[in-house]
Amino acid sequence: MVGMSPQRLGARALVTLLAFGCGGDSTGETTAGTAETTDATDATDATDATNTTNATTDATTDATTTSAATDDTVGVTTETETATETDATTASPAQCGDGVLEPGELCFYEESVPLGVSPTVISAVDLDDDAVIDLVTANWSNPSASVLWGAGDGTFEVTALQSPQGNRDLVPGDLNGDGLDDLVGANTILGYLVIHHNAGGRVFDDFGQAVGGAKSRRLALHDFNDDGALDVLVVSEEPGEDLQSGLVIRHGDGQGGFGPVLAYEAGMRPYDLAVADVDGDAIADVIVADNVSEGDDVYSAVIVRYGDGDGGLTDETRTFDVPLGTRRVILEDWDGDGNLDILTASFDQDALAILPGDGAGDFAVESQGEWIPLVVGAGDGIYDVAVIDLNQDGHREIIGVHRNKSIVTALAGGGEGTVINMGYWPVDLEPLSVAIADLNGDGWLDMAVANALASSVSVLFADY
Repeated sequence: MVGMSPQRLGARALVTLLAFGCGGDSTGETTAGTAETTDATDATDATDATNTTNATTDATTDATTTSAATDDTVGVTTETETATETDATTASPAQCGDGVLEPGELCFYEESVPLGVSPTVISAVDLDDDAVIDLVTANWSNPSASVLWGAGDGTFEVTALQSPQGNRDLVPGDLNGDGLDDLVGANTILGYLVIHHNAGGRVFDDFGQAVGGAKSRRLALHDFNDDGALDVLVVSEEPGEDLQSGLVIRHGDGQGGFGPVLAYEAGMRPYDLAVADVDGDAIADVIVADNVSEGDDVYSAVIVRYGDGDGGLTDETRTFDVPLGTRRVILEDWDGDGNLDILTASFDQDALAILPGDGAGDFAVESQGEWIPLVVGAGDGIYDVAVIDLNQDGHREIIGVHRNKSIVTALAGGGEGTVINMGYWPVDLEPLSVAIADLNGDGWLDMAVANALASSVSVLFADY
């Protein structure tokens, strides 16, 4: 595949658009409608629906929708509208809490942890090596990160970690091989990486800095050159006039430092990335979400860059169009065929796109030549997405975070082009990110949600 010319394959792609609202039957199936397009943008424009799923309640719910002026303005709103959900079902059915897991049952209750600052990203990780999961947030509008030290019973001790204002991402990983996870942040204001080395005993060293792009937004830690040390891969919203620095790779030295900058083109405005082997050659590849809305250039795409086996990338690039306003991209085997698929979350068009992978580095089954939208609802503003078997029944769900409606939703596959709404759960205002782990030691997975406007973390505890 080395040396193949870049291609835009979105118009020839089979893309499943899942748009989720709060309304609808929590056990009902929604079948796919088919729309033929010659331009991927036309397909996304036609899908004015929202992205994550869920209904579980038998009562009418009034939800407050908060619309921020821009994507980069977190914790600040300029318009508030109230939407009434006439079909919503409750997030806690009567059988929840009875100690019996019914087929397809998802049960959670919410407890809020105040932070006093606006979190943008949250991760679940054992930072102090006590076999208990902790939480850590990046706080974009405040010169700090928040560490929520878990007690193992669902309670947390919140401490502030001094960190520069402007961190859009904060990723845990052991950079120096001491067995403790350090923290690496992507800073959009100062344009560099922020590094917090874990000294143990719930203490972090003063932060250091490393070059990572002019406006670093999201990052991944991965042993990209297979030398046993974590490397950092970061995307920058400002890749330069020649677009040659949208994706930066820096190899870790195993002692907490990084080598020279390797810069690659990855679109006009890279927003997010995911790293995994997508073509079956045992070499990691990189998927980048490119979200452009400048002048006449308005589009969103995922760009596939293939690893060269030496810690860099080949010249081959594949590009697939996805719904406008895509902010998030992940790699998961959603359809269970053993191959990684691309999933993206669109905030602007309230849509989730699933591009099935063929295991050989291609996506979206070009031979189909059409988009297949699945519309479940409208107007929820999906911002983050995850895939996991939430109730551990052997079937995975898509978890969506809806910034505008302040809810978290779950969607299950129904087979043969159908999806099933599994439930939704209210959280505090302006949720942006979700982390999933057992937070109280009961053996069930819980969800922790970073809420920017509410300056809090909502913890959704499993309640079966």
